[in-house]
Amino acid sequence: MGVQALDLGDYAMAVSLFKRALQELNRTLAMATEPELAAVRRLAAWRDDAFPRLFDLREIWLRVIAECREELARRVDDES
Repeated sequence: MGVQALDLGDYAMAVSLFKRALQELNRTLAMATEPELAAVRRLAAWRDDAFPRLFDLREIWLRVIAECREELARRVDDES
């Protein structure tokens, strides 16, 4: 939905949607590092494979949020 908001030029909505997605991603990362879950062999294998991709996705979302905020600031400056 965040990408659709970007396509429509609704940068404020995109920021909101990507922040929600980041919240869930961070929650997933936190759960996957809990000691009792880390002992599960299958989860450990998944974590080793998934963590680099999840952190890459997180970095992309953070950059998109920053660019959206810059665009919103630019629009406010243009209106002044």
